[in-house]
Amino acid sequence: MIQLHDQGFKAIDTPQFLTFMERNGRIPPRSVLLIQENSHSADEMRKFREYRDVWGWPVVNGWVSSPSTPETMWRENVEMEMEGWVDHQSQGLIPGTVLSDDSSKTVISRELKGSMDAFAEHYAKNPLAIIWPGGGFGIRPVEAARQLGYQLGFTSNSRGPVMYNWVPLAD
Repeated sequence: MIQLHDQGFKAIDTPQFLTFMERNGRIPPRSVLLIQENSHSADEMRKFREYRDVWGWPVVNGWVSSPSTPETMWRENVEMEMEGWVDHQSQGLIPGTVLSDDSSKTVISRELKGSMDAFAEHYAKNPLAIIWPGGGFGIRPVEAARQLGYQLGFTSNSRGPVMYNWVPLAD
C-alpha cells in the first residue's frame, strides 16, 4: 500500500469508477480500486482503516450475502458502509458458487437477485458491481446481471488493467 501511495496512486470507490467508465468522469490519473473479496468482519477490515484515515482511501468489500451470515457481522458491515470508508459490492449469495454459461437460470438468479435483495434489506442500496464469485462468469450471467441493474463486473481472472479508453475484453 505504501508503494502504491509513493508511486502516486490514489484509491477510488465503485461509484467513482462507474462515473469514469460511463461518462469519462474525472478520477486521479493513477487510480486504484482496492477490492477485498469474500465478506469480511470489522476486525478483518481494520487493516484498511489506516489508509482511509491517512490518505482518504476507501476499500471495496466483495460481500457474499449468505443467509447464514451472523446478524452481528451484518451490523458491523452496515456501520462501516455508513462511515463511508468501506464500499460494499455484491459477490453473490452462496459462498463458493461460481457462475458460468453452464449455470442454470435458477442458480444465476439466486446468486444475483438474492444478493441484490439482501443489499436492499441491509445496506439500503443496490450494488453497482458484481465481483464474480471465484472469478467465473459467462455471457448468460453477464446478461442477467445487466438486466437486474448491475453496472460493473470484476473478475479475479487476469484480464489486464483498465487504462482510460483501453479496456481489454479478452485475452
